[in-house]
Amino acid sequence: LADKGGLVALRQAGKRRIERADFITRIAPMLGLMGTLIPLGPGLAALGEGELSILTTAMTVAFDTTVIGLLAGIIGFVLGRMRRRWYDAAMEAYEMQKAETHG
Repeated sequence: LADKGGLVALRQAGKRRIERADFITRIAPMLGLMGTLIPLGPGLAALGEGELSILTTAMTVAFDTTVIGLLAGIIGFVLGRMRRRWYDAAMEAYEMQKAETHG
C-alpha cells in the first residue's frame, strides 16, 4: 500500500509539472500575438497622420512581443519534453526498484 501511495504521488507530481510547461507552450504565443496586434492599431493611426516615429515605435513593440512570445513557447515546449523524459525515467526506475525488492 505504501508503494502504491508513492507511485500515485510520483504520477501526480509529474503530471502537474508537465501541465505547467504545456500551459506555457500554449499561452505564450497567444500573448505574443496579442502584443503584436495591440500596438499596430495606434501605429497605423499614426501612419495616417504622418507620424512615422510613432509607427516605428509601435512596430518595434509588435515585433519584440512576437519574438518574446515565440521564445517563451519554445522554452515551455523544451521544458515539457525534458520533464516528460525525467518523469518516464523516474517511473521506470521506480518500477524496476519495486520489481527487484518484490520480485
